[in-house]
Amino acid sequence: MTEPNYHPFSLAQQQVLSYSPKAASLSSVACSIFMIQKILRDPSRKEKVYHRIMLTLSFHTAIFASIMFLGTWPMPKDSLTASYGAMGTDRTCTAQGFILAFESLTV
Repeated sequence: MTEPNYHPFSLAQQQVLSYSPKAASLSSVACSIFMIQKILRDPSRKEKVYHRIMLTLSFHTAIFASIMFLGTWPMPKDSLTASYGAMGTDRTCTAQGFILAFESLTV
């Protein structure tokens, strides 16, 4: 007896959907880190409210993008509806979901 297919996408489509957000996440992390270091290295920028807000926003964007980079990796690998690249557990999936929910409120 064959197992039912729970995915409406082919394997190639699942791979594209799994890997495509990683490029955007990496560029977002890189830009956020650049902005953080740019603000922290210039003492005059640390005094301005605008730059403090941008520093906080960049910090939370870097965290959010880092978690988005993980994508499907923290998802449980042994569930029936596991996505391509899933290699986590229920706890890693819950942790990723919590951090994403918290960071989406801060960004």
